[in-house]
Amino acid sequence: MTVNHEDIVGRTAFDVEGQKVGEVEYCYLDLDTDLPEWAAVKTGGIASQSRLVPLMDATMTADGVNLAFSKDQITGAPEVNLDLDLNEAEEAQLFGHYGLVYSEAHSDTGLPAGRVGTARREAGRARLRKIHPGESAPKSGQYEEVGPRGGLTGHEVTVPKGHTMPPTTEPGHGYKLVDPTKNKSGK
Repeated sequence: MTVNHEDIVGRTAFDVEGQKVGEVEYCYLDLDTDLPEWAAVKTGGIASQSRLVPLMDATMTADGVNLAFSKDQITGAPEVNLDLDLNEAEEAQLFGHYGLVYSEAHSDTGLPAGRVGTARREAGRARLRKIHPGESAPKSGQYEEVGPRGGLTGHEVTVPKGHTMPPTTEPGHGYKLVDPTKNKSGK
């Protein structure tokens, strides 16, 4: 089952045993597939922190989202700066923490059931990222503004590949590609 970004943000996250872990704040999307691969889960408690969790084998229920990892694995995940895009080193560290194989083999789905990562990129280039104002659009198409927790705002803009993303209506917002252009120039 594919977990949709819009369905998961703001939902309660449960571990593999059904224990409540926290709330999904937002997702990191794969640039090639536009599918969510990692969820930022804000864990409860006095020292509340957000941790990245793979969405591989995650399932949606009426109560929230069931993750395929233990609460200890999730709360013990390596800290990464969630305000920035993930780079290869951080992604490889997270894969290792969760016992996943970080592969150089290409995958269209990012984190398939076989527990293999997606294609590697040139060193230092982020593979999973949020799209921010002032950056170049990775693909041509219709982008919808998203809040800091990933919620859609209804404000859309059309941006050709390589053109600068415009300012958002609120500080801390970014963009999500919602309708890619389907022609040769948009690839």
